[in-house]
Amino acid sequence: MYKVKVIIAILLLVDILLSVICLNLFKDKASLTAEKQSVKDDRLIEVLENNFKIGIYNDNSILDTTRVIHDLNKNKVGLSEILTDKPCLIIRFAETNCEECVRFLLIKVMRLYNSDLFNKRILLFASYPNRQALKILVDRLNIKYPVYLVDKLPIFCERINFPYCFMLDSTMRTSHVFVPDKYEPQIANTYFELIENRYFK
Repeated sequence: MYKVKVIIAILLLVDILLSVICLNLFKDKASLTAEKQSVKDDRLIEVLENNFKIGIYNDNSILDTTRVIHDLNKNKVGLSEILTDKPCLIIRFAETNCEECVRFLLIKVMRLYNSDLFNKRILLFASYPNRQALKILVDRLNIKYPVYLVDKLPIFCERINFPYCFMLDSTMRTSHVFVPDKYEPQIANTYFELIENRYFK
């Protein structure tokens, strides 16, 4: 009888210890999940804040109407010649940018409404000393948008060494400047949905 009581007491003690351990593990997991969510939320807020600042610093910059740029065949083209009477979406990237970031941006852009009419209003401004590398990138991604070689633009974003995009109207004024973040694709999706709905429909 005494042995049975001891065994029951030991089993109860083991059960209590296991319950405490499980409760602590659950709390730790819940705490870890909350911490991960907090870090994710903080990162999202940081990306949104940075894009808000970028918009303030870069919107309403004016590009030089007499500026001469080049197409992929090295033909000179006046900047004013390639713009339409409707705002154009400019995708700006450079060979020195993170290649994965450039691909991310270009793939996001390619999901926009695809028609010959709108494709003329989506322009890629690339800074690539190695023109052949740019041609390979354009071919690999099957890009149908016009691509132009442009060294530098008088826009604050040029300093950050990340690909970015903006709307450019017929007065050469920039608006809706945006730097996508490959780790926050939903923000880029929202940006392009808004641009598409406002300018391309």
